[in-house]
Amino acid sequence: MPLKLLVFIITIIMATVVVDVAGAVSYSGCASELDELKNAAEEAINASRRAKSAEEEYESKKSDYDRCRRFPDTYDFLGDQCRSKYRYAKDAQDELGYAVGRLQSALSSVDIATQDVKSSCGYSFANPATPMIGVKPEHQRMCATIKRLKSTMKVEDLLGLCNKTMGETECQACLSRP
Repeated sequence: MPLKLLVFIITIIMATVVVDVAGAVSYSGCASELDELKNAAEEAINASRRAKSAEEEYESKKSDYDRCRRFPDTYDFLGDQCRSKYRYAKDAQDELGYAVGRLQSALSSVDIATQDVKSSCGYSFANPATPMIGVKPEHQRMCATIKRLKSTMKVEDLLGLCNKTMGETECQACLSRP
């Protein structure tokens, strides 16, 4: 095959590949979807804070009611057999339920926005790591970090780091897997 023809064919193939890669993602669309994800995440954060506040309010009202029931002579200020305290606790419980529902809705919006980002940006998020057997759920992230460091640090140093946050058994379970 003549060299000019070969160069021409390679040029056409490269141009096609470049067009396919460049045309696969709309970066303005990607940026827009990332903004939507950020907004959805901020709303979820706010909903989470409102749920936390509602939970604290409910716990306080429930505690007031429980004290009133145990010691009515001291805490039943209205002399209504603690009915008002019960209503306040029930109202706070209802508000907590509403706040949790709003949080779940906001988290659903984050999930949808995440899917839109995946689609618009042409990116697949990594699947969460398989939980390590023998490592508590609250230590899974630390274990994943320690495992990533296995190729750059000595095992003894990793054990020392690990033992600062986890027990010996968990550290051994974390470091024993590839």
